[in-house]
Amino acid sequence: MGVKRSLQRGLSLVEVLAATALMAMLLVPIFLMLQYSTKAIYRSQNDILATSLAVSKIEELRSFPFHKLENILLGLHPDDGSRIDGEVPRNLLVGPFEMSPPRPDIVEMNFYRSGATDFHRYTWLSYFPSPNPDPNRKDFDRMKKRILVRVQIFWKDRLSRTVSVDQELSFESVIHDENYNPKPGFNQFFGNDS
Repeated sequence: MGVKRSLQRGLSLVEVLAATALMAMLLVPIFLMLQYSTKAIYRSQNDILATSLAVSKIEELRSFPFHKLENILLGLHPDDGSRIDGEVPRNLLVGPFEMSPPRPDIVEMNFYRSGATDFHRYTWLSYFPSPNPDPNRKDFDRMKKRILVRVQIFWKDRLSRTVSVDQELSFESVIHDENYNPKPGFNQFFGNDS
C-alpha cells in the first residue's frame, strides 16, 4: 500500500508577507479616514452648539422691551426705572454711549460646558447705525431707536491631548424700538392702515 499524499499545499512565507503588506496598505487609510471623520464630527458639533448659544442670546434680547435693552446699553440694570421715573445723568441722555475700544455689555465666562469644551459668550449692544449719535443733530432721538446686538462665542476645539485650536463665532442683529416706524405709509402700501 502506498502512502496517500495530500494535494493541498500551504502558503509560503513570501505569500503571507505579501498579503500582510497589502492588508496594511488598505487598512491604514481607512483608520486615518475614521480618525479624521471623528474629529470633524466633534468640531461640527461644537460649531452647531456655538451657533445655538449665540442665536438663543439674540432671541432672549429680542424678547426684551426696548427700554430694557437701552438700560443694558447704558450700563444700568434692565429693570432700572430711573431713566423713566427720575433724574437722569446727562451722559445717559447725550452720550458718549460707546467706549473706544468697545467693551462687551454682557460677559458670560464658562457659561456652558459640553464634554471637555467650555464656551464663553460676550454680548455688545450699541446704537445703530452710529454707536455714538451726535446730540446736536435734529434726528438725535431717532438715531437712538435701533440697537445693534453682536454676540460672540469663544471656545477651544481639542484635537488631541496636547493640541487645541481657538474658535470664534459671531452673530449680529438689529433690534428697533417697537414704537418706531421708520417708513410711515409703508403699511398703507400693503393695504394695512394699522
